[in-house]
Amino acid sequence: MSKYASRQFWVDVLDRCISTVAQAAIGALTADVTGLLDIDWTGVASVAGLAGLVSVLTSVAFRGRTEDGSTGEVTYDDVKDEVLARHVLLTTSEQEADIQAALSRRLGK
Repeated sequence: MSKYASRQFWVDVLDRCISTVAQAAIGALTADVTGLLDIDWTGVASVAGLAGLVSVLTSVAFRGRTEDGSTGEVTYDDVKDEVLARHVLLTTSEQEADIQAALSRRLGK
């Protein structure tokens, strides 16, 4: 049976998506905000929505994974959206450096 037909796959996708959206929203909420009325709610929704979409697409893209979620190899893309969700407010070069560091940690280098 295809993993896309599995109810558990979609439950896991939704769980990861919700977690990613929440983390991105937390990051966006704390950027240059001094009070509740200063929050750019459209911007927060945009950042969180994009992070959720990337999470779902990443889950679908990694169709080669086994039941325990591993493929036996760790790639740059494996850690990219995880790092970006945590660091939505960093510059592109800071994000890239953090992605490379996370990849090195996962590979044990």
